[in-house]
Amino acid sequence: MIPTDREADPTALGNGRRPTFTFDAIGTRWSIETDSPLDADLRRELCRRIEDFDAVYSRFRPDSLIARIAAAPAGGRFTFPEDSRSLFGLYDRLAEVTDGAVDPLVGRDLELLGYDSTYTLTPAPAPVRARHARTRPSWRTDVAPGRHHAHHPPPPRDRRRRGGQGPPGRPRDGAPA
Repeated sequence: MIPTDREADPTALGNGRRPTFTFDAIGTRWSIETDSPLDADLRRELCRRIEDFDAVYSRFRPDSLIARIAAAPAGGRFTFPEDSRSLFGLYDRLAEVTDGAVDPLVGRDLELLGYDSTYTLTPAPAPVRARHARTRPSWRTDVAPGRHHAHHPPPPRDRRRRGGQGPPGRPRDGAPA
């Protein structure tokens, strides 16, 4: 839940005993500590930007773009906001310099380990995780560099939807690891 101006207490103090603006977004709680309280206009702008990001990239929201991608049984083409280009460029670079070890398409992996939208914290059975590992999408092979805001391959026939894959370009649902 993103706080409204009424819910955010501009005088709240964080652990560092500084003014703190706290809110929930993309599946976790966030706190911004500042030297002086954020004014109401800035808090509203932060909340608007956070809501915009959450509506696209959150794998915890059933109405997000990522959730719609994850629910698309035959793949498809999806349009991301213009500002996703720089984020996708970062993902391209991270995938390149780590030889694929950093991959934003980890949402389904996290779900299968129990870090899902309801926080079950119960891993899926080993055969389910093994099947996913064999057919797991990757940023380098399933998201075409330079065309991020469009491509999403269809899932294999013998598999139900693939699910979570972190934020931008996530050919399924998910958020950055």
